[in-house]
Amino acid sequence: RLETGKSQPTLATLEYLSEAFGVSVAYLLGKEEVSLPQEYQNLKYQFIRTSSYSNPEVWTEMEELLDKLLEFYEDLPAEEQLAVDILQSQLYTFTSQGEKFGLSLLEEYLPHLLEKREYTLNDLLLIQLYGLHIEAEDSIKETFDIELLRSITKKLLEAYETTSEDYLFLLRDLLIIPLYVESLRKEFRYSSQALTMLREIMEETQDFQKKPILLMLEWKYALFAQKDRDAAVGLYRDAKTLAQLFGNPFLVGKLEEEWEQDTGIRSQD
Repeated sequence: RLETGKSQPTLATLEYLSEAFGVSVAYLLGKEEVSLPQEYQNLKYQFIRTSSYSNPEVWTEMEELLDKLLEFYEDLPAEEQLAVDILQSQLYTFTSQGEKFGLSLLEEYLPHLLEKREYTLNDLLLIQLYGLHIEAEDSIKETFDIELLRSITKKLLEAYETTSEDYLFLLRDLLIIPLYVESLRKEFRYSSQALTMLREIMEETQDFQKKPILLMLEWKYALFAQKDRDAAVGLYRDAKTLAQLFGNPFLVGKLEEEWEQDTGIRSQD
């Protein structure tokens, strides 16, 4: 049907075919590769690199970056328009504080991710959007699709070798999602492997801005999986101290909230 023109492929289908045949989407469409404006590439990278920690103070900066990205939208190839759509959905999901944006994107593209051998940047961004839609209280319910998350986690663990060094930070952030859910569910199928990979990524990239989050996940693993409260206390103190050294009082507060939730003990230091 595609060859005879009776059916038009979706972008997801084009990406699937391009991977299967080892060619670009532009090649399948009979077009030459489009050279992206450097300003657009810089803006996109800056947007993806921005760490919000759900901090409303950062939202204004991200909204300004998005507005600049949207100025390029009409002249972008389909893959890049999809990237902007995903980033916009991520930001709106953050700022709405409850409403979920980009559900149609996930419905169309998420099933294809489980069939892929290697992940593109758009694939990683889609998984990030999927993670934003996971509510903590929903993740512990019987109705939560834990098998979908486990399948994605397994793929992410395999993606380390094929992810560009420029975007290893994104893979790092994505691995935080299943680690946090496993700590909530007290089911630690991939936690040990994912924690090890997070440490390796931080060492390889020498990017330690998420080290307090890693320490938080490690204290949860020590507390709930290893039943080692002393180790958990040390990891909590290290996480809080590092967040203070980073000059991030918002993160310090979030760590204190997590510790109180995990232990029932309000931080005194």
